[in-house]
Amino acid sequence: MEQALEELNQMKWLGPKCHDKREKAAWIDCLKLYQSTVLQLNQTLDKSTKHTDFDAQTWLSAALTFLDTCQNGFIELNVTKNIFPLMSNNVALMISNSLAVNNSTTEQQDYREGFPRWVSSGDRRLLWSELPIPDLVVAQDGSGDFCTIKEALDALMNMSHSGRFVIYVERGVYNECIEIELDMPNIMLVGDGWKNTIITGNRSHVGGFSTFDSATVSITGDGFIAQGITFHNTAGPQNGQAVALISLDFIFGNAAVVFQNCFIHGRTPINGNQIVITAQSRSDPNQNTGISFHRCRVAPAEDPKQLLRPFVAYLERPWRDYARVVYLRTYLDWFVPPEGWSQWGNQTDNLETLYYGEYKNYGPGSSTKSRVKWSGFHDMRNKTVAQNFSVAKLIGGDSWLPQAGIPFILDL
Repeated sequence: MEQALEELNQMKWLGPKCHDKREKAAWIDCLKLYQSTVLQLNQTLDKSTKHTDFDAQTWLSAALTFLDTCQNGFIELNVTKNIFPLMSNNVALMISNSLAVNNSTTEQQDYREGFPRWVSSGDRRLLWSELPIPDLVVAQDGSGDFCTIKEALDALMNMSHSGRFVIYVERGVYNECIEIELDMPNIMLVGDGWKNTIITGNRSHVGGFSTFDSATVSITGDGFIAQGITFHNTAGPQNGQAVALISLDFIFGNAAVVFQNCFIHGRTPINGNQIVITAQSRSDPNQNTGISFHRCRVAPAEDPKQLLRPFVAYLERPWRDYARVVYLRTYLDWFVPPEGWSQWGNQTDNLETLYYGEYKNYGPGSSTKSRVKWSGFHDMRNKTVAQNFSVAKLIGGDSWLPQAGIPFILDL
């Protein structure tokens, strides 16, 4: 913690040394990410809150991901010559050591009434109710308290409140980028359904934003809940990396996540003849993170007869050395090539440390006979091994999903 606070102060000191707009953008991202790192470390040290070693491993995993994202922003925006060499990496090394020490436990999250113990009784009632009583209403026609979500959040900063704060966002398309900041905990956004309440933006890498800052909706405040809302980013493929929602990264990045019964659509690339479905960035072997696709469908977005040109879709390329991605009982269409998985450029030293797995997939692109021969690839035949990436095991879903009203399949 002492080292994290020291590096946070160093980041503040580096701000005035930024040379241009892009370097300033990467620096602002890092300031937010270091603050989030300090918050995660604080949770592991808070003796007033009961938590398990499993909780600590999750918080440490998140803290390390924040620091990786900070450094990646400078690399993305190609501003590594000035401030970047002055940045310390000591706290990241310390967190890696803590992950290794803490990982000896198999203790799991403590649950109460189907939710983790840290979810309050009030929040459980909110999640069970169809429409919670809102503290503020956002409506584009002027019938609510505010016409935009940003106005509601700005007003919230000047309001005195404790506990959960509910903002009801009536149906409509809200063209705005919003941020739930660190000092805005326990915010709940409630919409009129994913087809009716839409928050949309178009920030992108080509537009001068880092991947982290391109998000239409960015969440750093603790305890955030959203219900009945769609998050959009309409920048389009010609503008490079662009994000709709950031809480922890999902299809790319580093989180523990299971995509179940999802349609994953691949679009014709602007240049070249290949795309990659995921890019996982697990940077430490002790992070309890990974991406699992269970009973999904991976197929081209367009009808094969209407494609601009044929292309292939690789299942994953490793953004970091310990990338972990599995496909379980998933339909893989014709555009998945026989080798299945892709390297990151010419990098080969991580082909033994990554973990890629397939279990009982089907469809024209599912055969594992000609898959890559890397030691990190696993053609999983053992159900017990595959179950480690199920909803029950990877995210402990059997302990909290039943009471959340979310349809799911617990086992394989």
